[in-house]
Amino acid sequence: MTCNLVAPDSGASVPTIELLRSWYGNKMDNAHLEPYRGQENAFKPLYSINRMATEFGIVPKKRLRPQPDSGH
Repeated sequence: MTCNLVAPDSGASVPTIELLRSWYGNKMDNAHLEPYRGQENAFKPLYSINRMATEFGIVPKKRLRPQPDSGH
């Protein structure tokens, strides 16, 4: 499986929690999974992209998942 986990959202076909559990099974502590709970957080990336702006002056903006229509 190929997936990008360093972007504004995960490019995986399954929510981040499912992906982590498929990789690490029961080794994943529920406390570590808390940031990925809830529909709005289901596809959060594994790594923060905030330091890329500081270190390199760039911020990845390309969304990897279809976004709901904002009505504009």
